[in-house]
Amino acid sequence: MEKIAPLSDRVRRCPMSVDLVESDVDRFTSLLAALVYYSASSNCDKLVYQRVFASWLALPLEQQFAELKQFLICQTEPNRLLQSWAKGRWYESLVPNGARLPDKLLFICDFEIILALASADLDLARARD
Repeated sequence: MEKIAPLSDRVRRCPMSVDLVESDVDRFTSLLAALVYYSASSNCDKLVYQRVFASWLALPLEQQFAELKQFLICQTEPNRLLQSWAKGRWYESLVPNGARLPDKLLFICDFEIILALASADLDLARARD
């Protein structure tokens, strides 16, 4: 699998001209963790949130899947989280307000694919145990 660039490098590649404080970005274990944080934060910099979202959309599906797996590694109950996201479609709340409809639809479709892949991975791991 392709090596994922450090988070701060991926965020900076986004074309929006917003300066990020590296120490703020580096505290996240994955781009998905940053997206989750900014979507839940009422006082975050909306431009940074949009930039993180745009950076996520720019990732190939394989890297989005790797980001999800990295995010799940840091969770105490990854199976439960996946089920919750799939049932409640919670991931839709990760889309920033004002996102263009094509971007929103792309995010949702991609996320549904990587959720299915992650669920299948967990099912295979359970079957091996």
